[in-house]
Amino acid sequence: MKLALFLFLLLISKYAFSAIESSKIYYSFDTEKEATLFIVPGEKEDTYYLNYVGFEHRFDGKTLLYEKLNNHTGNGYYLKLVGMPNVNFRNDNNQTIISGTLISYSNVYLDDNSITKIVYSGTTDKAKASRVIQQYKKRQFETFSKVEAKRLYKKHLASLIDNCRADLDINIDWSRFENMGIKSAPSKLSAYLQSLEQICKIDSDYAIAIKSIKKIIVIPSQIPTSHSAKLQGSELTIKIGFKVENITETSYKLMYDIF
Repeated sequence: MKLALFLFLLLISKYAFSAIESSKIYYSFDTEKEATLFIVPGEKEDTYYLNYVGFEHRFDGKTLLYEKLNNHTGNGYYLKLVGMPNVNFRNDNNQTIISGTLISYSNVYLDDNSITKIVYSGTTDKAKASRVIQQYKKRQFETFSKVEAKRLYKKHLASLIDNCRADLDINIDWSRFENMGIKSAPSKLSAYLQSLEQICKIDSDYAIAIKSIKKIIVIPSQIPTSHSAKLQGSELTIKIGFKVENITETSYKLMYDIF
């Protein structure tokens, strides 16, 4: 009986700790950058939203979702971008002296080969944490209706056609999305169209490759957390998973890898 009570209390304390975990603020030091990193706990255990400010990087002003993993040595942890290999945050239990005080610090690694040392500064309020999460959802191209979904992807299609001189048709299997109860999911096509536009700007060879696409077929993925793309001749088929995280980054990699 006592053992059962102990296990019950242990389980309750675990969830209570998870529920009260605060959002955190980190500031840079030992650098000319005045960078700030906001870390907000995600809905799933060991996931975190990271919001970047002042890193002089394309992530500035953006929020991405990470998963927390322990170092192989068992000492410290790192945060890996969900769905991608990028590790942008490491806590290796390093310490430094600031104003005569020994303080722990972490490192932020970005793809411009920069390393920014940051120190914990305090917690954020609920309003800021909520704004960070909403910012992430906006980057996920989330909508709540078919009308919104159409408006959003058409805006990005127009941009792709205008800036890359593309000439293509979009064929969305709306009935399949509706039968799966995810009628607004095609709004996420915006991420793939945006990625194609970015790729066409790399150089003339990529521009020609993008312009060779004449038709994009859009269907739902059977696995909500997975997506895929296949190019056959001038026809590109995209399977959209409505729960794919960091869709801005993962869609770019998916599109880039097919060329």
